[in-house]
Amino acid sequence: MTKKQFKTSDNKGRESVWEWEETPEVIEAVKKLHQTVQPDLEDLSEGLHKLEASAPDYGVGK
Repeated sequence: MTKKQFKTSDNKGRESVWEWEETPEVIEAVKKLHQTVQPDLEDLSEGLHKLEASAPDYGVGK
């Protein structure tokens, strides 16, 4: 079991700390989540490519 930590600080110097224990169960759950989400991300990416192809100047100079 490994304890992981993620720290951030804002412009005012305030810190936020996220801590979690990385167990084999957590690692397996994250792998399963990534497998579940990956097809959705691929579909989204494909849709964005189609949008960019149909409107290549979308958002430029507007």
